[in-house]
Amino acid sequence: MPIFIKNYSWRQTPLSINIRVPLKGAKKSKIDIFMLDNFIKVSYPPFLLELFLAHPVKYEATKCTVIDNELIFEICKEEAKEWDSLEMKLTKEEKLEMKTKMIEKSQTEAIKRGSLKTQRKSEREKFSINEQIKLETKYMTTIDKARQTERDKAIENFKQWEQDSIKVAVNKNDIFSDQDLMKVNSHRQKIEKAIGKKEEENFVPVGDSKSLDGVQEKKRNPPDPEIRSIGRIDVQFTPREFPTPCRESKLPEEEEWLRKQAEARRAAGFVSEDLRPEECDPQWLKEKGDSFFKLGNYLGAVSAYSHGIKLSNKMAALYSNRSAAHLKLGNFHKAAEDASKALDLLQPAVEINREARAQVHVRRGMALCKLGSMKYGLMDFEAALRLVPTDDKLRQDVENIKLQIQRNFENDGEITDIEV
Repeated sequence: MPIFIKNYSWRQTPLSINIRVPLKGAKKSKIDIFMLDNFIKVSYPPFLLELFLAHPVKYEATKCTVIDNELIFEICKEEAKEWDSLEMKLTKEEKLEMKTKMIEKSQTEAIKRGSLKTQRKSEREKFSINEQIKLETKYMTTIDKARQTERDKAIENFKQWEQDSIKVAVNKNDIFSDQDLMKVNSHRQKIEKAIGKKEEENFVPVGDSKSLDGVQEKKRNPPDPEIRSIGRIDVQFTPREFPTPCRESKLPEEEEWLRKQAEARRAAGFVSEDLRPEECDPQWLKEKGDSFFKLGNYLGAVSAYSHGIKLSNKMAALYSNRSAAHLKLGNFHKAAEDASKALDLLQPAVEINREARAQVHVRRGMALCKLGSMKYGLMDFEAALRLVPTDDKLRQDVENIKLQIQRNFENDGEITDIEV
């Protein structure tokens, strides 16, 4: 029995709708999404969500993304207007009937797409066959011209030989008898017969005359090989840690260096090669980094968050938490970069990610203050305060930064550190 999802949230503008569905820890590979016209179905057992939208939408332009354990739909409306409600008010029987119609329509469209795909494939095959026939016809025409040229050349040589023989006989005052003329004519017929026989041997009809519109093609002996199909060869090389070629004389030194690097990574508390396949999950790596952070192992936390980002670079929480770890290590430039990346991913700016955005603004503001850019750091703290105006500690931090900027201005631009 499926469990229907009721705790989804939605927001709208005159042109679009934003729907957020909690995934409850489900993996991307386990999520089944179906959308047609104004019907949306999301299934990840045992949870199920079915929405019958109140008005028509452009379902072809719908975007669906997974961010921070949430499924986000960005839907474009057909008409630019505000909706009174997200779903139509239907009875159970009406919903079942509409869902049946949507499934039938989806099957019909799938059959049409398959038929169109088959038709296009058949057209491509016919086109390739016609092109092959044209190439072979052109090739055989070239051979015929070359053969005819050689034949004409042989006959011309024979005629020239015949004329030269007559001239030599006249110069020697010889008189040809009828028997000599018969020998010359016989020799000529033999040459012509040999040329004609050779052409007949090289003439081979190919295929059915009906399939080629009664045109016989000439084929070489031995026949030409068939056209080879296009293939792809994938070459895989052995992975190597060093940019230089492998040398036997340097192998012990390289192995010693790799061993020391592995020991250094294990000392930091995290080695990606030691992970089991089921542990190579961005959410698991985030939780692992959080545990390292709580224990004070900030290098291990950075390693865990970095490996999680390699697997999924769209999780804002990984960048935000890595920014906090870099702050603890004193890597303020990297902390500011990670905070900026997290803010880019926390879009669109909605109520559900308000506190997360405020936290990221605070971390980037701290990094900028530590780097001496207190003016820009103050801008981030003020942005965070606008998001969470009830946070008294944050308000006090903003006042402290303003006082410190004032002191620096009075001290002729001298920059001092500040604790926030």
